[in-house]
Amino acid sequence: SKRIGKTFVSDYVLIPQKDVNQFANLTDDNQTIHVDEYNSPLGYTIVHGFLILGVLVKMAKTCLPDMDYTYSVSRGLESVKFINPIKTNSYVNSTFTILNEKFVNDKYMVKYNIEIFAKGEQTPSVKAVWSLASWN
Repeated sequence: SKRIGKTFVSDYVLIPQKDVNQFANLTDDNQTIHVDEYNSPLGYTIVHGFLILGVLVKMAKTCLPDMDYTYSVSRGLESVKFINPIKTNSYVNSTFTILNEKFVNDKYMVKYNIEIFAKGEQTPSVKAVWSLASWN
């Protein structure tokens, strides 16, 4: 395909402390490093890694053309690496590079290499491979 290797860049998305607190309550992961900016041994709070992955859909909707389909479902993540923590109340964005794409039974199947960055950082905070299936 002509699109293999094409990279899309998302808009920035804010991850506020209130969202981190809600995620902490939902997952029962209320560690001080996530929810208590005054007592965190880091001196600040950081976003849960799995919350960052969940924000992928929000970022994808700002830049991926296949998000125009009626239905789009995640088929999985591979090789997820949490490289650098992301401070709460940071803006993040992602790059999505097409690794593979094909049509199977009227479904558009695509695999992206993703890198998630905290605003102002040159090194990605998260790397992974994300597979999606989309159809109308």
